[in-house]
Amino acid sequence: MKLKLLFFLFLPLMVLPQLKQKVVNYPDNKIQQIGYFNNQNKKDSCWTSYFEDGSVSSKAYYFNGIKNGIWFVYNKKGNKLFELHYFDGTLILGKNWNENGDLIEERKNN
Repeated sequence: MKLKLLFFLFLPLMVLPQLKQKVVNYPDNKIQQIGYFNNQNKKDSCWTSYFEDGSVSSKAYYFNGIKNGIWFVYNKKGNKLFELHYFDGTLILGKNWNENGDLIEERKNN
């Protein structure tokens, strides 16, 4: 019984794709971007980019090399500038804010 339980606990680890982390650095060795590649060497999971001061400039999501999920782009003050909703590589919703954080545009693609 314990063996079956252990098998089912570790089964997701055997089935999920193994992701390889990719780190890109600025010339001063601070992190510029962190992301992951799957077994087919395609972007997968969350990719985060950083300004030189270490604050987040964007978060993007991929599934098997295709844009999927909600992407965010920020200014250096941490205010959201863009929110982009992707499904299977297609942009379905985009929002744009100004530097002060006021929503200035929202576009839906049908």
